Amino acid sequence: MTLVRSVRRRRIVLAWLIRLAVVVAFLLAWRAPSVSVLTRQSDAATVESYEAVYELAADGALVVTEQLVVDLPPGKRGIFRIFDTVDPRRSEVDHPVEVVSVTRDGVREPWVWSESAAGTRTMRIGDENLFIGPGEFTYRIVSRTVDALEPVEADGSTTAAWWWDVVGSGWSMPMESVTVKATLPAVPRSVECVQGVDTPCTARTEGAGFSVTTGPLDPFTPVTTRATFPPGALPVPPGSPTAPTTLLAVVAGLLAAAAGAALWFSTRERAPGFPVLFEPPAGVGPATGFRVLAEEDSTDDLQATLFELGGRGVVTLSSSGSDWVVERVGDPGAVTLTPEAQMVLDGLGLDGPGDRFTVADIPGLVEGAHAGKGLGHDFLRHIERCAVLLFVIDAAGTEGREPAEDYRVLRKELRDDDPGLARRPFLVVANKADLPATAGHLASLRQASRKPILPISAMNGKGVPELIAALRKTLPA
Repeated sequence: MTLVRSVRRRRIVLAWLIRLAVVVAFLLAWRAPSVSVLTRQSDAATVESYEAVYELAADGALVVTEQLVVDLPPGKRGIFRIFDTVDPRRSEVDHPVEVVSVTRDGVREPWVWSESAAGTRTMRIGDENLFIGPGEFTYRIVSRTVDALEPVEADGSTTAAWWWDVVGSGWSMPMESVTVKATLPAVPRSVECVQGVDTPCTARTEGAGFSVTTGPLDPFTPVTTRATFPPGALPVPPGSPTAPTTLLAVVAGLLAAAAGAALWFSTRERAPGFPVLFEPPAGVGPATGFRVLAEEDSTDDLQATLFELGGRGVVTLSSSGSDWVVERVGDPGAVTLTPEAQMVLDGLGLDGPGDRFTVADIPGLVEGAHAGKGLGHDFLRHIERCAVLLFVIDAAGTEGREPAEDYRVLRKELRDDDPGLARRPFLVVANKADLPATAGHLASLRQASRKPILPISAMNGKGVPELIAALRKTLPA
């Protein structure tokens, strides 16, 4: 009898669990945005020039003024403007669009909202009963929206950022030239820019604002910028709203059916709008981030680490002609450094404020440079500032010269110009080690220099880490 009651109770519980699973799945499906069946089609018109001015307020309100010079082919009544209204990173945050005005060649132009894909609103601009092409026409669209600022993590603290498609992904016409200007409510700490999916572009910061110039762009190619503000410069915007039905979330977490429905829902998530700007977590430098992502070292580790140090105000990077100067600035204890960043500073001898490391790139010395032939005196004057010399030899002899003879000419020019230069520490680098001809010249080059030869390939980075290690050992303490 007890066994029968136990079985009945289990069946009742199972029946209720199934009912709850159906209810949860229905509610999740009801809350999910509909999947659009609309397809994107390129427009036959061309945007000769696109100019946009963004005015962002501290509360996230955004006013946009767009001016387009459009070359319309025959048989056109106007253009379409597609706005993205769903935030790609914050759930349940929308950016409703209010159109303030639309003109064509300075005269008010009619428009209506038309059928749109999920998460967008589409304007059909023009009189459906009037053909206006062919020819060039200037459209001016003024619109506004809200909640344009969002919270981001930066150096362990939460701050405000404006992460926006300044050229929307909905433009169906190719654009020949693009100019975007943005006025911001505070001076940004950094502004990043990407064109399309992963093509970097340049955002020029100008006080509390920036500008971007690019083009040409294919149809449906966004230009996305992210302006990050210093902590405290603006109020931190609210994060993603919490789902109103906590009970449903708990039930969904307990029931396998709800978990499956949530997994199905996740497959309908929009693609990230700005993948090139994904950053490593705080405390992970670019070298380590690349190593984790690609499972190999990058030949750009040194440059990336120096640029990161420059961006964080630890060093300054400046150039003068062929010289590069890296100078330590600021309080060494004010910024927490990653291990590879500290290793770079130690290797360059940048222990405290005012310490400098200078690299002079000498394009080449011709025979007779010490007597003023070519730009010899100018080049040799740069060499006088260097504590260690690197003789980079074309070890493959691609220009028809013998690498060993090139080395002898360089050493002779230094001795003839200043015997003291010839006595400075130096390394001999055999470049173009990736070419088969290099192997046949290494022995004669080693005999001419009477020093170990460091073969490298500037093409693929082979041997560069060993060169850096040898240079670090040769630099004076």
